[in-house]
Amino acid sequence: MQHDILFRGCATALVTPFKDGKVDFQALARLIEYQLEGGVKTLVLCGTTGEAATLSKTEKQAIFSFAASEYRESATLIAGCGNACTADSLCLCRMAAATGVHGILAVTPYYVKPSEEGLFLHYKALSEATELPVFAYTVPSRTGIGISPTLWKRLSALSGIAGLKDASGSLALGAEYLAVSEKPIYSGNDDGILPLLSLGGMGCISVLSGLVPARVHSLCELALAGRTAEAAELQRSLLPLVKALFAESNPIPVKWALSRLGFCKAEWRLPLCAPSEAVKGQLEEEMERQGLI
Repeated sequence: MQHDILFRGCATALVTPFKDGKVDFQALARLIEYQLEGGVKTLVLCGTTGEAATLSKTEKQAIFSFAASEYRESATLIAGCGNACTADSLCLCRMAAATGVHGILAVTPYYVKPSEEGLFLHYKALSEATELPVFAYTVPSRTGIGISPTLWKRLSALSGIAGLKDASGSLALGAEYLAVSEKPIYSGNDDGILPLLSLGGMGCISVLSGLVPARVHSLCELALAGRTAEAAELQRSLLPLVKALFAESNPIPVKWALSRLGFCKAEWRLPLCAPSEAVKGQLEEEMERQGLI
């Protein structure tokens, strides 16, 4: 089935809070409420920022079910269902759909480095596994493989594919995606939100908004309204914070920053661990400069 546009503007890639090794649902509720209060109404669960690679299927199901039961009417919920194995991704898609979420985000299969035809067949299978809109996600710096404009043109012709999260880090590539399809493109790089939106992007899926939801929401609203000068000023003001949040692998810095604000514990799952003292200092300094602490 052909899908309407599921969301415009800012979507936040949520961290998964842990307490004593288990998912902390009270903290997850605090994080979601913080997003809603900041004007962000679209939330991505169990993505890269949510440490999806360390979560069991049972934990993901519990997270999707909790969010859907508590927030389905107040937020658009997108479930991270990417996996290196197509069969496992299909299982996650069907499971997520049963919990009541609104959409699926699926990163390109990592490590295995399939051919372009293999990628096409992977996403075709996902798009046919559920009636929910499926968003493809390209982030070659993490997965070792990306989605070419030629492949995106093919994928966007599939009725079940609803859009693309572009974390390629290349504005030129983003422009090519926009040129070959009318389906929505979302910035997956917080330092490039305004540039992509100025070319016709629909919004962003952001790590930064996990920490400053109201500001990234405003950035997207300004950009989509054509108020480019105001959006540019806000984008520039946020760049030092973006740099601090990616001083180590995401989501290490953003989870530490959120713990510093009292939203969750500073707890990760190996192989992720606490940031270095230097990165903590960088975050502390920038959070103070931004008026967060």
